[in-house]
Amino acid sequence: MPHIPLPSHLPGITGLLEYRKDTAAPIRVLTQILLRGESTLTPGERELIATVVSHNNECTFCTSAHTAAADLLFRGI
Repeated sequence: MPHIPLPSHLPGITGLLEYRKDTAAPIRVLTQILLRGESTLTPGERELIATVVSHNNECTFCTSAHTAAADLLFRGI
């Protein structure tokens, strides 16, 4: 049970990011830099890494989200 009220329609970390938009902004910027910024890895490869990390962290929501993103990126959609 969470110690802060989170909207039930926003799963995973998205509820926390919505709860504190002021602290969410730097995290969102960092995420975009890591997953979409300049790199020797493609965005799809980085999403696959994020998928494995999320799976190892046992986060079903993040694993599903990163898997879907990787799938779209590798399909060129």
